[in-house]
Amino acid sequence: SSTSGGCTFYPEIGETICGQDYSSYSEREFHKTGVGPIGYRFSSSALFQGGGFISTHNILRTIELVKSSKVADDGTYFAGSPWQPLPDLGLAPYFPNAGAYNGLVLAFGGTWAASPLPWVKSLNPIVGAWTAAVPLVAQVSVVLGVSGGQLYGLGRIGSSAATSLLRFDAATSNWLGLRVSTPAFSNLCGGAALSNGDLAALDCPGLGPMTMYIYSAATGSWRLGVSYGSTILRPAVAAVGTDVYVMGGYLSNTLFSNGITATVRRFRSQTNVWENLAVQMRTPRDDAVAAAVGSKVYVMGGWGRTIDVPKGRVVEIFDASSAAWSVGPTM
Repeated sequence: SSTSGGCTFYPEIGETICGQDYSSYSEREFHKTGVGPIGYRFSSSALFQGGGFISTHNILRTIELVKSSKVADDGTYFAGSPWQPLPDLGLAPYFPNAGAYNGLVLAFGGTWAASPLPWVKSLNPIVGAWTAAVPLVAQVSVVLGVSGGQLYGLGRIGSSAATSLLRFDAATSNWLGLRVSTPAFSNLCGGAALSNGDLAALDCPGLGPMTMYIYSAATGSWRLGVSYGSTILRPAVAAVGTDVYVMGGYLSNTLFSNGITATVRRFRSQTNVWENLAVQMRTPRDDAVAAAVGSKVYVMGGWGRTIDVPKGRVVEIFDASSAAWSVGPTM
């Protein structure tokens, strides 16, 4: 604690601590035999009180070795990350969406300071360049994925308050609204394209159970799936075959950090059944994203139960064929 009265600036935590405030600070250094230091963790906390209020401040900083020419005595080789940086989007949007289509990465838009209008930009990952932003007819809420060679999403057209099923038109780089009666979603929280051509959309009301809706490409209509008795919000969603996996998220009506979950739920669209899988994610996460490649689901990013930046870079891989998790390369 600081001396009684007066204030002292502590560079370790970047804060000024005054009389009757308390702070703590610790450092940990990690070694591997044959390599040497491979990481540092700096932890600090401070408590501020006065005027009848008490607040706490916690910071956790981590420095990690990601590449080395040395091999540890136990065979560990720090080879560097397979993740490679690509050109910046050039915008700083809130709540954008993204999808892969015809060899391009498409970013659809959330709003940013320069324009409140919806937009789309495309990235050619081979060339490594973004196109200019194109204004959109529709505001995309959820990108569902590719079905029958077409990219689908859900969103609002113009000033309409209703949610519409959208199809991306590559010729005009814009979304077209389909003449389909769409359910009255309350809070879209994910979606995926299924291997049989159907589309799945997940609705998370927050105060009620989440519900899966299935769009049949054959009939051109939606059907209501069974509801799941949980108030989950912001899960990661992806599909393998005709099964939809819903991973992590936040259980509403709980304290924030305690409500972040690692649970894995599976919706079997062919039998209209929800399942709770016994195996969970290693890292509980809220607001992560997921993408499926073959039988594997990659879950990336999100918030952990503690404000720990490295957890926001975590990649976990779920193999649906073996129902097992493995750790992927950190972002």
